Amino acid sequence: MTTIEFPIQIITPNRIYDPVGKCIYCPDPKGKLTDEHVVPFGLAADSVVLPLSSCQKCAKITGKIEQHCLRGMFGNFRIAIGAPTRRPKERPKTISVRAGRLSDDRSRVDDIKTLEIDPTDIIMLPSFTFPAAGILEGRDPAADIEYRVNIHRMDDRAIEFCRQHGAIESTLINPMAFLRMAAKIAHSYAVAELGLGSFRPFLLDLILCRTQELNVGLRWIGCEPAAPPPAADLFSLSYNKFILASGERFVIVHLRLFPFFNTPLYHVVVGEWQD
Repeated sequence: MTTIEFPIQIITPNRIYDPVGKCIYCPDPKGKLTDEHVVPFGLAADSVVLPLSSCQKCAKITGKIEQHCLRGMFGNFRIAIGAPTRRPKERPKTISVRAGRLSDDRSRVDDIKTLEIDPTDIIMLPSFTFPAAGILEGRDPAADIEYRVNIHRMDDRAIEFCRQHGAIESTLINPMAFLRMAAKIAHSYAVAELGLGSFRPFLLDLILCRTQELNVGLRWIGCEPAAPPPAADLFSLSYNKFILASGERFVIVHLRLFPFFNTPLYHVVVGEWQD
């Protein structure tokens, strides 16, 4: 088991890119531009920043998605590991855990009670395992897709808690919100590394919430068959250019969040690269 010390330290060197000077998500030339945190501030502080690259309208959309993930699915986990926050004085000293009796069909938790515990008493992280991106597999966009929700835990304290208090009710787990956040990270990272206009983007409808279909997200985003070994950092990012047998040329970003927990490695097909 990987030994982890809290709060987690960000060991990836900071990357502050050159300003873009226009929104990387929409063509609207009006209004003030904001700096884009490629990896959300709530995960990596100012580690990867693309200055002057998002209009306020788009920043509001992407910020809402990030808050849904960071305060919802990852909220208690971020508190436990001491992830970055803009309001450290407001960070709670305890977290609320809802527990109760697991139903016979294991589909819900009944007789729920709420307990206040130390954030480090139960350290659990949800993640998703998806099939490979549909565009890479040649999958029918209308095909039903199965995915798995994983719960990573630090040690056996969660098991002992369940024995004493009952099953833990899961926090809000939303695969679509996660796909949107992954798409936003990958798109902005590709622009930072390669430049705006270097590829024809595929992810804008997903990022800007213009589609509600999970299959749309899974057409462009998927998982590698095997995760690399755990790494002592909060995230990893890389990219490559990939040519299919059909001759299509894709820019693919590889993204991993919380790799110290042996989490999945995601590939995100951000667009078709241009000469």
